[in-house]
Amino acid sequence: AGGARATAQGEVGRRNSFTWSLAAPNLAAVLERTAGALRASGRVDGPKKAVRIRATIEGESLAFNARTVARLKGNFDVDLAPSGALVADLQATGVRLGERSVDTLTLTGRGTRARHDLTLTAVSKEIDRKPGESVDVRLSGGWTGSDWRGELTRLDLISRDLGSWKLQAPAPLEASPEAFTLSGFCWASSGGRVCADGAWRKSGPWSVHSTITDLPLGLFKSAFPADVTLTGALNGRVDVRADAAGVVTGTVRLVPGPGEIRYGAPTLAFSFRDVTLDFH
Repeated sequence: AGGARATAQGEVGRRNSFTWSLAAPNLAAVLERTAGALRASGRVDGPKKAVRIRATIEGESLAFNARTVARLKGNFDVDLAPSGALVADLQATGVRLGERSVDTLTLTGRGTRARHDLTLTAVSKEIDRKPGESVDVRLSGGWTGSDWRGELTRLDLISRDLGSWKLQAPAPLEASPEAFTLSGFCWASSGGRVCADGAWRKSGPWSVHSTITDLPLGLFKSAFPADVTLTGALNGRVDVRADAAGVVTGTVRLVPGPGEIRYGAPTLAFSFRDVTLDFH
């Protein structure tokens, strides 16, 4: 349909050796609620436990519902042998996700199955005098069976609404189909910081332990009308957990201020201090 063509040739089994390709010049004729052109090809070689996967992908004017990508290009070469090399490069430009737009989205991977670095960056340029935005994420670690163990080594954010945030130190991270843990996570912005440890298990239990230190209340300005100004800082602690049955217990203590709320014209000001919010 729509000139789409898919091919596959070779052997699949004890020792794989096959190639494949896909060309869809008009995705809308193949899949509902899509648009654009997509081309991909690759090959798979080697025994099941040490297979090597190579692939390329290109797309133009892609769309799915309210998500669009002006151009997509990727190259992947992944050798699943214990010491096999991992090379991954994916770039998307002109990305739009609903009301959010990203000029350039880039994913890179380098290393081996046992030890590699994964980096994701997204950049949005200045628009109508609004400052640009960006996020930069990096993971370093490796696979042991179905478990990934490593560290979140970078999480830098520049946001029009939330300001600038940086990861203070690498945070150990473990993930598998059965569980997820993150510890020693501390994110800092404008003299304040949020630190957290979290854990989740597929069997049901999860927990979050977090501290909030001197977080400027001005970071929450986007949640209020434009003529509202907030000063002061937020401190607090979160200790929440759930058992295997899904029963949630814990405490949340938030301490805003001392600070001030200003709004309106002429300006009205309200000061506050010694405020404590407890949730159980």
